[in-house]
Amino acid sequence: MNVKNVIIDCDPSADDAIAIMLALASPELNVLGITTVSGVCHVDQSSENALKILELCGEIQTPVARGAAQPLQRTMVFDAAYGGTDGMAEVNLPLPAVAVCEQPAAEFIIRQAMEYAGRFHIISTAPMTNIAAALTAAPELREQVCSIITSSGSYGVAVDLTRKNPRPTWNICQDPEAAKIVMESGILIEAIGLDVSSRLHNHMTDILLAYGDKDKPSKALFRKAVSFNLKHGLEPYSLLVDSMAVAYAMQPGIARLVEGKVAVETKGELTTGQTLFGNCGYLDHMQSKCKAAYEFDQDAFVRLLSERVF
Repeated sequence: MNVKNVIIDCDPSADDAIAIMLALASPELNVLGITTVSGVCHVDQSSENALKILELCGEIQTPVARGAAQPLQRTMVFDAAYGGTDGMAEVNLPLPAVAVCEQPAAEFIIRQAMEYAGRFHIISTAPMTNIAAALTAAPELREQVCSIITSSGSYGVAVDLTRKNPRPTWNICQDPEAAKIVMESGILIEAIGLDVSSRLHNHMTDILLAYGDKDKPSKALFRKAVSFNLKHGLEPYSLLVDSMAVAYAMQPGIARLVEGKVAVETKGELTTGQTLFGNCGYLDHMQSKCKAAYEFDQDAFVRLLSERVF
């Protein structure tokens, strides 16, 4: 079995929590650590949440590195609308017994990339501030990182014409300057973006809630998160979005992707944060490399979550 060495760069809310649990339960991935960033909640809360998730999974030896508190050039304002008072859909996990590691997230990324040069991947489910900081400090990472697998972005490659037009996605809008550095760096971007994640359905959460031991800690967390989303007018299926990137990292055959170039808009009145994707010439001058998913095996994905997490 080909095992990928990965870090997960995230802002742990409940959707990141499920993605982390899937990664930790999967022998296809060697999770070297978790790096945290401000996103749904402040990075201090993100870091605490990451430690809580690891303790829930019995994986307290996995290091958590605290990252950026604010975007590169913008100011992020936090509220409880999407994550509740704990930033994690008010699942109220106990306080962690261990602390974050001393090394900041960007330095942690650089160290792991150098140690596993040519055998190292980043799974990105949050604003890309930490990764951009690492690339700025160590441009040689362009040669060391095999790929960045992300749940962010909208690429206009979906074959279902009834779906939404490409639009900015939340993670990239929060720090478009960082996303521009990362996505236009020349590192391969493997994007499991809105083109496929918008096809998730709430009945998938019903299947997962019905599967397995109802008292399992992961099931209790998921049940509370689904309840929070329903109470706050949020779609329950959104809790599965970040896990799609992890599922692809584990089993690339779960998705079909098209290769092209990507650019990130940072100055448009209506398009800031938009990922512009093309493979017909107009972006050929870019050094970026991107593969964007246009199909995703939802049945296989639900089976993975059922068997590995729930």
